[in-house]
Amino acid sequence: RASTTVRNSGARGGACVVQFYAGLPGGRIERAVRRLVGFEKVNLEAGSATTVTVEIPLRRLAALDEAADDWWLEPGPWRIEASLHAGDESSAAGFVDVAEHRWPRRGRH
Repeated sequence: RASTTVRNSGARGGACVVQFYAGLPGGRIERAVRRLVGFEKVNLEAGSATTVTVEIPLRRLAALDEAADDWWLEPGPWRIEASLHAGDESSAAGFVDVAEHRWPRRGRH
């Protein structure tokens, strides 16, 4: 689960989509530096703020390990970012330590 606070500092109400990205700096497998793992649309009145929380299932962070024929969640300190768009320079970020885990591929026993 990841949370952030969003504030509308404008003079009019409006909506925005808060996007949550995850990445594992220095990971052992090749993957995107960060990938979209959740999002939530919020409506805010002028001058108001709200906390946005999304569930991020750990399986969403896993990568296919073709050699083992399963999904592998690489352990380590995953960086979780909340931003308003992919190029947002003012994103809020934190780290969460994740333990290794494996899941079977669908259709496999």
